[in-house]
Amino acid sequence: METLNTTASSLDGWIGVANDWATIRRLLSQLPEADVAEWTDRAWSRWKQVDDSWNPWLQKEYGVQLGRSPAHPVSVHQVAPFLARRGGTPAQRIVLLVLDGLGIPQWQLLQQELHFSVLEDRRLLAGLPTLTSISRQAIFAGKTPKDFAATAKTTTHEGKHWTEFWQAQGLRPDQIHYAKTLGGASAEWEPPASGSRVAGYAVGAPDKLLHGAEVLGDRQLSAGIVQWAQAGYVTAAQTWCQTEGAELWITSDHGNLPTTATTFLAKNLTTQRVGHRVAFHSRETFRDQSSQPGLAWTPPGLGAAVETLGHPYFAPDRTAFTAASHTVAHGGLSIDEVIVPLVRIV
Repeated sequence: METLNTTASSLDGWIGVANDWATIRRLLSQLPEADVAEWTDRAWSRWKQVDDSWNPWLQKEYGVQLGRSPAHPVSVHQVAPFLARRGGTPAQRIVLLVLDGLGIPQWQLLQQELHFSVLEDRRLLAGLPTLTSISRQAIFAGKTPKDFAATAKTTTHEGKHWTEFWQAQGLRPDQIHYAKTLGGASAEWEPPASGSRVAGYAVGAPDKLLHGAEVLGDRQLSAGIVQWAQAGYVTAAQTWCQTEGAELWITSDHGNLPTTATTFLAKNLTTQRVGHRVAFHSRETFRDQSSQPGLAWTPPGLGAAVETLGHPYFAPDRTAFTAASHTVAHGGLSIDEVIVPLVRIV
């Protein structure tokens, strides 16, 4: 733990920190009960040093990273363009599972449990704020939020975005598949429609598990991920892809962070929407004058989406805008929430 780097100067460096920290967090979540308290305190003290360096870097560099080429994707909005570049109108059938809320520690657990053979292993920056309506929609649209500003509060347009993206690549609507599913067990796997060349699945199970982990936090989430892996949804998708000769890709829209209780931030005349890790104010001046501890920052890429969402105000450190203890949440700017996996498995 003492060898964990707490700072970096490049995205590749921060990805290394994120991977190492994820391993620590995964191991902590599986410790015997007698050892939890001592090691947890030491680990999160180290995390604080990471967070103090990560946040200034993210605020300075996030906009720069969004503009990089999708040939070497660094952001979730580049997933679809990256897949399209692998052959234009794909000769190879592609299946993309977007496992909502799956952070790197949970990806490690999934890989450990299911013994994947990983052909490509990448890490990406989530869309900011790390909310499903922002970051998952960015994946299926192949765009940053400024380009789907009117729908930034909802996920109901993902299928339309996905279809429009692939039609622009030359595919017909009958060659494009989208499905939104809980994905709880193997019986819930529904193969793409016959003749489809690309299939995108929004899989909600990991996000449901993290939001339900309100008793034991990370330990509860890890146990749930292991049980979910054993229930076989991802294995069923993997088996189908192997049989059909399709590429199987897995990614996530955001990770997650075990938070500590803080003062509840209520919705009021100036605060129009409150999540655990981010709140939105109706006016920038109201946000900037908030007495609640937090960070007033509008991430690059939001653009006109602030007119739909409001002006974001982020909970600092590991806090959340709730009085509840043991909440595992997302929406914020931690390395846990922002860096997510993109992998190809067989």
